[in-house]
This record gives sequence, structure tokens and C-alpha cells, in this order.
Amino acid sequence: LQTFSLPEDYKNKSNWYATENINVIEIQEFSPLDEDAKEYSEGNKPKSIRVFNETIKVVTWQDVQLAFLNELYKNKEFDFQFIIDNQMEIFGRDNAIVSWSYFKEMMENNSDYSTKYKTLDGKLWNKMNKIETDTLFVHINISARTCMKRIANIMNRFYISPNSITIQLK
Repeated sequence: LQTFSLPEDYKNKSNWYATENINVIEIQEFSPLDEDAKEYSEGNKPKSIRVFNETIKVVTWQDVQLAFLNELYKNKEFDFQFIIDNQMEIFGRDNAIVSWSYFKEMMENNSDYSTKYKTLDGKLWNKMNKIETDTLFVHINISARTCMKRIANIMNRFYISPNSITIQLK
């Protein structure tokens, strides 16, 4: 743009973003309960999530969501069934977490679902040797903002302190 500058009348279009209008976020670690967590996550890549005392390396925001949910599932202090029973309130949809038996029915009606759900440990159904009836599948086709909202909703429901769950950015 320095060599061939953009005419001023084009800069007013909705697809033009002046560099002085872009907010550069310089934060390395944050909690999903931070006021600006959605903004911190958007446009950034996660490096790890710390859930209580366990640090898990991640690559994507779906990995963040799965790692968080998997740690809660394994921790008997939390009633994971409460999350499943209150999905509409927590996730904004009823089928964010489904059992294998229900997931099979969903795929019969819409084959697109086959790549939009993974197990709590991050596996696609067709990459598994054996699937138990009660194996849980989580909807992973989400944005970074949605990931932050979902985790924050759960943290609020279980009264998890902000410093108990933190995400480190690359």
C-alpha cells in the first residue's frame, strides 16, 4: 500500500481496515472469565490450557474446549451430568454433547455431523476401533468466541475461580 496507495474513497468501504483502527492485544495468558476473554481469543491461537493443576498443550480452540470438558469429566468433584442436562442454557443448543447412540441417529439424518463432533479425548468416530454406547461426542464446529463463552458459562455454573482455568496464547 505504500507503493500503490489505495484511493481515499475506497478506504470508506466496509472491507477496509486502517492499521490504526486494529486493536493489537498483547496478552500471553488469560482466564475465560476475564471480561475481554472473547476478544483475546479471537484472531489468536492457543498454546495450552491449564485446568486446575493440569496443563494441556493445544493447537486449536476446539482442542481447548475438549481439554476443558475432558478434565471436568474425569474430575469426580463435578457433576458432568448437570452439563449434559443443561446444554441449552450452557451451550445455547441441546445437542452440544451427545452419546454414541444418539450421535449415530444424528449422522443417519445428516452425514455432515460426522466431522463436527469428537470424543472428549479428541477422536473422530471413524478413527476409533470400538465405540461404547455411552461414549460422549462433543460438537466442535465452533469459533474461539463460542469456546470462551461455553467455558465461562460452565465455570460460572460450578463457581470455578478465574485463576483455576487459564489459557496461554502462542
